[in-house]
Amino acid sequence: MGYIQHHAIIVTSLKSEIGRAHRQAKDIFKSVGAIRKSPCNGYSSFFIPPDGSKEGWASSDEGNNWRRKFIGWLESQAYKDGSNIFKYVEVMYGDDEGQAEVTNHN
Repeated sequence: MGYIQHHAIIVTSLKSEIGRAHRQAKDIFKSVGAIRKSPCNGYSSFFIPPDGSKEGWASSDEGNNWRRKFIGWLESQAYKDGSNIFKYVEVMYGDDEGQAEVTNHN
């Protein structure tokens, strides 16, 4: 028995830049969604699904480490003024108590 709490990441950037983040994500995670183009303004996005593990399990800890590593990479891409070509949000949802929240973003 364990506690379920899903964590997912969505990344958005210009079509010309999104491939870098997508490749980095694929180097870290076992599952990464395809890049999807927005209907206007040249943006594209992709999704990193939850690891599916229960909290406290080794596989959950591994997923937490992967997310930290990837978010660290995204944040390291910031310009000197703090702006970043990559926008992301990490969300927590579907836990056993019905909670959902933004847990990290830029």
